[in-house]
Amino acid sequence: MRVRVTETCSTYFNYGVHVLKEGDVIEGGLAEYLAAGGGPVECLDAPEVPETPEGLPDGSADDVLAWVGEDPDRALEALLAEEAKDKPRVTLLGKLRKLMGDE
Repeated sequence: MRVRVTETCSTYFNYGVHVLKEGDVIEGGLAEYLAAGGGPVECLDAPEVPETPEGLPDGSADDVLAWVGEDPDRALEALLAEEAKDKPRVTLLGKLRKLMGDE
């Protein structure tokens, strides 16, 4: 996935702050994160992650991690779903980021 930044901003991703300048083209996990989080970006490609993850359990962190397994695509789906919650589970977010290779 690729997105173009529409407004200079900064965001926290992959345990670091990223300064994004208007016009920058971002690819990969950061692009998916920005697009899903409603950042100031326009999508240049169709998102690779479905709007609603099919089969993602709405239970314990262990249930979610069992569903994810070692699949980084499922880890991203679970991460985006967890971040969308009113009270995301910080420990689960960290484990999902690690599975995505963002550590």
